[in-house]
Amino acid sequence: MEHFKYKLAGVYHDRAAAERAVEHIVNAGFAPEQVRCAWPNDEHLDKKVEPETRATRNHLIRNGIVGTVIGTVLGGAATLLIVVFQNDLFASQPVWGPLIVTGYGGAIGLVVGALSGLRAGEGRLAARVADEVNRGAYALIVQARDRREARKAEQLLAELPVRQKILH
Repeated sequence: MEHFKYKLAGVYHDRAAAERAVEHIVNAGFAPEQVRCAWPNDEHLDKKVEPETRATRNHLIRNGIVGTVIGTVLGGAATLLIVVFQNDLFASQPVWGPLIVTGYGGAIGLVVGALSGLRAGEGRLAARVADEVNRGAYALIVQARDRREARKAEQLLAELPVRQKILH
């Protein structure tokens, strides 16, 4: 599945207005799989707002691995600096001491990398859309591949009477 970097949503009072908005966006050149409509009591609301759970998981894993590698390299560099300038620190544990410092670097890198891959903003968008839909509104969700498409979707949403526009 293709990954869409930007997600935008428009909230409407009635289903007809939301469906007109879908037609407007699709007629302007967006692929039908980029445009979704959610309504009250929609069983598939989460999937419509964030259909790329596999891409999110892969992004999280990739960032965790990259963070671990960078953290391990930095931990190794710190170990070398300690050996060069404060050799006495590892005198009692000449093998385990450097391994522990390097391991801490890797662990810190893993945590930082994984946190950067969580995509907290996407969760906020899903929560805001879900709140509106649960209050009885209809939502149009547009997924854009790049910033240019996102700006185009934003302009198209601005052309329509929207109760609320939610950007991510």
